[in-house]
Amino acid sequence: MLILIDGYNMIGPVAPPGRGRSTDWLRNERQRLISNLAIGLGDVLSRQTTIVFDAAGASTSELARLGLENRYQQLGMTIEFATEYRDADERIVELIAEHSAPKRLTVISSDHRIQTAARRRGALAIDSEVWQDGLTEGRVVLAIPWPPDAKSSIPFHSQEPESEKDGLLRGDVEHWLSEFGFSDDESTQRRSPDNPFPEGYGEDLL
Repeated sequence: MLILIDGYNMIGPVAPPGRGRSTDWLRNERQRLISNLAIGLGDVLSRQTTIVFDAAGASTSELARLGLENRYQQLGMTIEFATEYRDADERIVELIAEHSAPKRLTVISSDHRIQTAARRRGALAIDSEVWQDGLTEGRVVLAIPWPPDAKSSIPFHSQEPESEKDGLLRGDVEHWLSEFGFSDDESTQRRSPDNPFPEGYGEDLL
C-alpha cells in the first residue's frame, strides 16, 4: 500500500439531499470519489491504494443489504468500512502503525490525529483538499518517486516541520555556521535561544 485515504474526509461536508431526491446520496458520493480516484491514479497506483470509510454501528448484514462488504476491491482499490471501530480515523491509525514501510506511505486526510500518527512513523501526510486539487491538475503527490524509475520525488510538505522556526531550518543555520568557520559543537555550546550565532560573532567587525 502506497496511498491511504480517509474517504469521507476527502468527500468533505456533503449535505443530504432534500425531500424527493435519491435516498442513496451518500453511496453516490462514495462511488463518484472512487471513480475519480481510479481515473486520476491509473491502474498501477489504484492497486496500491486503500480507502477507509466510517461505518460505526453498521453490521455486516446492513452492509450486505446495500450490496457492500467490510472490505472489498473496486477498480483496483481496496475499500474498507470501519464497522468494528469507533470511526474511520481509528482504523486508519491502525493501518499506519501496521505498515511495514511507512516512509513509502502517503496518507490523505485533513484530520490532525491521522496526520500526527502518519508523521510519527515517517509517512507523508497531506490535507485532503490539497492532494485532491493536485490530482485534478494531473499531479499525484507521493512520499516516493513516481514512476518508480523517477530520479527524485515531488518535494512537498503539508505543513512546516516541527524543527522549523521563523522560516529557517536548523540544518540551514548549521550550514551557514559551518560556512563561517564554526564547528557544530562550538555553535551548540555558545548559541543562545535568542541569537542563532555564537557568542562574540561579528565583534571583529566593530
